[in-house]
Amino acid sequence: MICRGQYPFYDITIMTNRQRLESRRAIEAARIFLHEAIHAKIFSLLHQVGGYNNLNESNFPELFNLYVEYKNSGTPDPSSMTHHQYMALKYVDIIAA
Repeated sequence: MICRGQYPFYDITIMTNRQRLESRRAIEAARIFLHEAIHAKIFSLLHQVGGYNNLNESNFPELFNLYVEYKNSGTPDPSSMTHHQYMALKYVDIIAA
């Protein structure tokens, strides 16, 4: 599965590979759906602040700080890494529960 969004994030697309999904246990498929739904949620939050270029410490501090950290490290596409780091900070316990 993959979640794609492009600013202004009006349409968020989650694409599935049916064969790969059907080969997973139900709990694993649910985890994957939750993971991709969180990507969509992050895109929604980015839409509210006007995209990556408008991130700042007051409108989305956790993602802003992660984005700056990875952008300064020279990572070619910091958005993917920042999404996953944000998920680790905010949603791992929720998904596990």
